Amino acid sequence: MNTNIEVRARALCAADLSARVPPVDLNRVVDRLWPVVAREIQGNVMDSGADRQPPDLAARIAEYERLRGAG
Repeated sequence: MNTNIEVRARALCAADLSARVPPVDLNRVVDRLWPVVAREIQGNVMDSGADRQPPDLAARIAEYERLRGAG
């Protein structure tokens, strides 16, 4: 991912989940789920410079939506 996208996605992910994820776990969860937010920022497509899409992307999307309260 583009570094700027990653920084923005991590910040948004942390903001979205901070009320639902214990502080001790937040960094770990953001490390796992920021690619979901990056895809949202980019219109649900991977950055053309990305090495590869996470193999478990569907599971990460579902986890993010569940934690965010959207699913």
